Amino acid sequence: MEKAPLPPNEDLRLLALQRYQLLDTGSEEQFDDIVKLASQICNTPVSLISLVDSKRQWFKARKNFSIPEISREYAFCAHTILSDELLVIEDATADDRFKNNPLVTGDPDIRFYAGAPLITHDQYRLGALCVIDRIPRNLSDHQKFALKVLAGQVVKLLELRYQNLKLAKSLQTVSLQKKRIQSLLQERVKLTEELAKTSHTKDQMLSIVAHDLRSPLHTLQNLLMLMSAKKAPLQDAEKYTTALGKSVKNAINLLENLLEWGRIQLEGQEPEKQQVNLHAIVEQQLSVLQNAAEEKGNVLRNLIPQDTESYGNTTSLNIVLRNLLINANKFTAGGVISIFLEQKPDAKWLVIQDTGVGMEPAVLAHLFDLNKKQNRSGTNNEKGSGLGLHMSREVLQQMGGSLLIESSEGKGTIVTVILPEAKKTGS
Repeated sequence: MEKAPLPPNEDLRLLALQRYQLLDTGSEEQFDDIVKLASQICNTPVSLISLVDSKRQWFKARKNFSIPEISREYAFCAHTILSDELLVIEDATADDRFKNNPLVTGDPDIRFYAGAPLITHDQYRLGALCVIDRIPRNLSDHQKFALKVLAGQVVKLLELRYQNLKLAKSLQTVSLQKKRIQSLLQERVKLTEELAKTSHTKDQMLSIVAHDLRSPLHTLQNLLMLMSAKKAPLQDAEKYTTALGKSVKNAINLLENLLEWGRIQLEGQEPEKQQVNLHAIVEQQLSVLQNAAEEKGNVLRNLIPQDTESYGNTTSLNIVLRNLLINANKFTAGGVISIFLEQKPDAKWLVIQDTGVGMEPAVLAHLFDLNKKQNRSGTNNEKGSGLGLHMSREVLQQMGGSLLIESSEGKGTIVTVILPEAKKTGS
């Protein structure tokens, strides 16, 4: 008896097998019907759908075969997965590879075997659809063709199962994100109650968030209702989950901005300041933005020397940089977003420069005027409330800093974060 060698891509093949999560599952009518049909077409008493695992051959569907699995060492299908072609053994007792196999010399007394490999969309052979008889024989060309076609149907069932698994995972992720939004909304309600007596400007900022948050939440609700009702075609699953992800991302970003802004207002005092490493803070925020920038083809550049320190509050600086960088990425596509430093006599100027679409003079003139709020969409039609820019300026002012913005339509925008140096005490 010859033991089948391992395929050259065995490790990857086993990983592909695991992704379908089919091993050791119960019987399923769709697979059982295929083995029944294979036996009828090929006129054989036994038919199997086998999956070749690392140490065993396990049967997903069986006709007239009582054993649920056998050692891979004795598996005929371990030979079948070495080729894309149908493997036919007319008489196992006359084949050196199998004549001493316990499955041939003893029960179930295999003589004839024909197996069609189960080949996935990415060309991994996971197992076989095979027919077996206890007497030597052969298959007609018609039967061989039918066996291959049925093997293809098994693979289609596997791929359908895989897509369903991915869809279920996506829905689980969306459900968790929905709970996160609900939690954030509950926090928002508490903060709103505590800030009920704030200024007219703050009330306007809250109304902006309420308005802009409604759209992604409605989108989220509608898509979830569609998918939970199972009215969405399977082929549209990826499109719907992508849309859900974008809506959730927008909603969470708005809520987190609001919560951070609210906490700053409640503190009612200047944040504690100390020497901080500007390069490290910028690097951290660029890493968070990296995936979003890559999706838009943008290059991020941290040009600040590694040992550069400034006087400020780490949390506040992270809030400011995150919002300004998100804004730069929003209005830039296929461009460059750079952050560099300009040292002034009494301050450090942290400059964020992008090569995006820029702003018209009329938009720039009223950028911080909430009564003349400009609804501008990003290069990928991203929506926004303008809250991030207002909050960034307010946080900087609480640190004793300020914000300068220059922009040219079609050329890009330069945002300068001014961080005053620490006041020197007299000797």
